[in-house]
Amino acid sequence: MKFFIYEKSNTGLEPTGERCLRISGKNGYVSISKHAGVELGWKKDDRIVFAQDAPNSKNWYVAKADPSNEKAFQLKAPGGVLSLSCRGMVQKILSTIGKNAKGQKFLISKESCKDGELEFHQLFPVPETPKAKK
Repeated sequence: MKFFIYEKSNTGLEPTGERCLRISGKNGYVSISKHAGVELGWKKDDRIVFAQDAPNSKNWYVAKADPSNEKAFQLKAPGGVLSLSCRGMVQKILSTIGKNAKGQKFLISKESCKDGELEFHQLFPVPETPKAKK
């Protein structure tokens, strides 16, 4: 077996000021880091969509949608943090990546892939850091 190791250096992810998206399984909350919002040009009232790779259901993507797309998720900005709430979407993502209901942090890729008019950025799950024993 031969592995190709994927790291920040070869996946187009920022080493500092990470573009990340966090989801909470407890309340269905999605928050987007300030750095991600600035780099991707997302702001309050913009609309985004999530996409799942059909052949590989563990791969998830996010894209800014057309402002007139009423079916897309609208970004809010309580306290200046871009966010949205959709428990069903969050549970779907968590279940397909094999995570428990607690939540997950994802890095948002710098590179995008185009599908029609939308530019999708892949979401890379960040492994949990083991907690120190007391």
